[in-house]
Amino acid sequence: MVTDLGEIKPIKPVQVERHQAPAKEIILNGQDINVLDFPFLQSNPGDNGRFINTGNLVLIDPEKGRNVGTYRMQKFKGGPER
Repeated sequence: MVTDLGEIKPIKPVQVERHQAPAKEIILNGQDINVLDFPFLQSNPGDNGRFINTGNLVLIDPEKGRNVGTYRMQKFKGGPER
């Protein structure tokens, strides 16, 4: 916790039992995974939709090899479900 003049006072963690935890881990595999289930934000007032602002893509081309990049991706209505 930050107090006067930027001094930092640590907050001790509180351990809870797994069944009492406020958040639960949900594991999805195979056909249960749908990227469109993630929350997409409209973070800029001028945007015309919702975006993943810093998504990392790994693309493989059989002739040119691999490309890895960080791209801004927009979610559109309609289109394929998966």
